[in-house]
Amino acid sequence: MTWIDQYQLTDCLQRLCDATESNAVILMSPTHHLLAWAGKGTQTEATEIGVAVTRLLQQQPNRMSPDGPVWWHVFPTAILAVCHQHTSISTILPDISEYLQELGRLLEQYAQYEVTRTQIREVIHRLPRVEQRILSLRYGITDGQPRTLAEISHEFGVSPERIEELETRALHTIRH
Repeated sequence: MTWIDQYQLTDCLQRLCDATESNAVILMSPTHHLLAWAGKGTQTEATEIGVAVTRLLQQQPNRMSPDGPVWWHVFPTAILAVCHQHTSISTILPDISEYLQELGRLLEQYAQYEVTRTQIREVIHRLPRVEQRILSLRYGITDGQPRTLAEISHEFGVSPERIEELETRALHTIRH
C-alpha cells in the first residue's frame, strides 16, 4: 500500500499553477472539502472558490467548464478548479495534460488510502483509547506520518519498551 502524502498533491498543484501562470489551483472533494490548493490567496479564499465550483457542478452535473477566468476538470473523486489569467484556457490545455494525468494517478492513490484508513480506524476503535492512540501514531493512521517508539514514548512520558508492549498487546487483540 502506498501512503499518499498530502505534499504530493500540493506539489503537483503548485507545478500546475506555475506552468499555467494561474492565480490559484484548487482541488476539492465533491462534498466541498478542500483537499489541496496552491497559488495566491488564502486557504479560505481557495475553499470559497472550490465550494462555488462544486455547487455549480452539483446543480448542473453535465455543465462544461467555461472558457473564462475559472476552468475546472472533474475527476472521479475530486474537482480541480484553475483560476487563471489567460484570455482562453484552451491555449494552455495541451501544456497541462501531463499534470491532469499525474493528478488523476495521485487521486486514485488518495482514494484507496482513505478507504484503507477508514477500515483501519474501524478496527482499532474497539481498543482502549491509549492503544488506539499508540497505533494511530505508530502507523501514521491519523496524519500519514508514522512515529518511532521513541517519539511516542516521549509524548506519553514512558519508556519505548512500554510503548512496544502496548503496541504488541493492541496488535494481538486485533488479530484475535
